Amino acid sequence: MKLPDTQNAHHLYAFKKGYRLALDGKTVNQAASKIRYDQTMRQYCLMGWEQANEEMAAGIKEMQKTPWRNRLAWFVMMVLGGIATASVLINSINEKKVEQQALIANEAPAISAQQIQNEQLTTPTYKTEEENRTVAQTPATDPTDNQAQTNEITVTSAKETESGVPQTTIASPAESVENDLSILTPQQREDLTLTKQEQQESIRVTVEPSPVVQQSKILVVNPALTTNIIDKEPTETFNAHVPKNIRKLFFFTPIKGAEGNVIYHRWLHKQKVMALIPLTINSNLYRTWSSKRLTSAWQGEWTVEVLDSKKQVLYRHSFTYGNL
Repeated sequence: MKLPDTQNAHHLYAFKKGYRLALDGKTVNQAASKIRYDQTMRQYCLMGWEQANEEMAAGIKEMQKTPWRNRLAWFVMMVLGGIATASVLINSINEKKVEQQALIANEAPAISAQQIQNEQLTTPTYKTEEENRTVAQTPATDPTDNQAQTNEITVTSAKETESGVPQTTIASPAESVENDLSILTPQQREDLTLTKQEQQESIRVTVEPSPVVQQSKILVVNPALTTNIIDKEPTETFNAHVPKNIRKLFFFTPIKGAEGNVIYHRWLHKQKVMALIPLTINSNLYRTWSSKRLTSAWQGEWTVEVLDSKKQVLYRHSFTYGNL
């Protein structure tokens, strides 16, 4: 606001009033009556109103100017960001190419050795399937030809690999089982997988059952076979028989008098050790447990034993799993 060159307070008041009216979007006719009816004060009010409108128009015009500096700065930032992103992508592609080349270089000797071995295994007695098919269709003329034809026809059951070495396609029992998986239920597939895993492990050790449970200061208090343990307490418990639908079984064992020692849970199926689990006892009366996954292939007599640190039997519980 640029005040007019006057010392009259009334005139300055009228000027400022007109200025405020313009800022509020009002006209001079909305000024006070003493300004409207006084010609001089009305003139000063109009001067203030016009000055405010001029300043607002100049501000709007300035705002409408193109902020070329800001746009230039954003353009430069976008260009630099694009260059940085492109360089990162190029470096990543180059690194992948180097890794692939190194991998190919490392595998090259192994491939060459395999090819040499395949070349050494090839013998001139084998022929391709088309040659065997041609021989099979050719009628025999003498016993010698019949023998040669018979030998070559037996080769037709073999298929050639990519290296040229024929391999006889004989399905193993494991492959036959895999082919039959489509007719099994999800539970049966899980049982079969677990059975395979157990077969791939080391041979189970057969343990001769000890008729006598050793006397010890370590006491097993109210043990239980259960399907789950919540808040250190068993849920559903079993005694002499566990149904076939149970796939995971816990042996809950409160131990008294074994603080600082290690005891063991030994799970046996038909006197073969299926699991030996160490358990550390941290107090005088300590609740501990172990678990064992079960499958339908392991139905029958089971025994779970509590052993002390010297592997002597402190407690034994036998049960039957499944319908056997």
